[in-house]
Amino acid sequence: MKPYSVEEILETTGNLSYIPSVVIELNTVIAKADVKLNEILLLIEKDQGIVSRVFKVANSSFYGRVKKAENLKEAIVTLGLRGLQFLVIDYAMKNILKNLKTKDDFLLRHAVKVSAASRILAKKLQKNLFDDAAVSGVIHDIGKAFLINVYPDAYIQVQKGVQEDNIHPIDAERNVFGFDHTKVGELITNKWNFPQRLIDVIHFHHCINGNNDFLPESRKLIEIVKLADILTNKYDKYSVLSENDVKENDFSRKLFDGKEDQIGNSVEEIKQEWEKGDTIM
Repeated sequence: MKPYSVEEILETTGNLSYIPSVVIELNTVIAKADVKLNEILLLIEKDQGIVSRVFKVANSSFYGRVKKAENLKEAIVTLGLRGLQFLVIDYAMKNILKNLKTKDDFLLRHAVKVSAASRILAKKLQKNLFDDAAVSGVIHDIGKAFLINVYPDAYIQVQKGVQEDNIHPIDAERNVFGFDHTKVGELITNKWNFPQRLIDVIHFHHCINGNNDFLPESRKLIEIVKLADILTNKYDKYSVLSENDVKENDFSRKLFDGKEDQIGNSVEEIKQEWEKGDTIM
């Protein structure tokens, strides 16, 4: 049997056909204490796809500008550095998910749904995490994309284990590869200088407890994305989602503790968002 290695996957991601260089460069620049707007402009101008996305989002009703941004500087100021960084990450990750070596776009559809559910849950549970939750939902399973692209035949065995033997995806991946997508995603996004809170979500969204080694401020974000993932998987499997799916889940009840009156509205808003499909992000 061919040995599989995280190192081989990391080497493969060095090929920037997977991710525009502007994403890595932008993450590096924004992490600097003395980042200058002109540095950001020079980076964004390199990729016309990202430029178009920046204008589309900055001039959308979401930001409520009275007058449309007429130049890139105005558009970037409208988004803010954090909003710009998340938009660029979202744009790059969706492109990766659209170009998987698979005939099915299941991973992209799942990412969009989890992102939508994460946004709604953040709005109900902790509003200041709205943007973080949106992009975290998109990227939470990015490690799977690289497992599929680097080892497409082997990942078919993972899917068989899940579908035919009812094995949890994490266990199925470990059975085949010796490691799972959360580790792959953590290492890749760390290599690409993603914000640590997003890396924490990728690494811990399947396993979160009191002993995990993540930033304290990452806990609520991880919990929100974990619940969004649970609800999405439930809906995808049974084509139904109800208030009881939250109330009867121990993890969900704990997360909504003190806000139980929000559960019904949250579930309805999530389903409505799923019906609308992709959003401006």
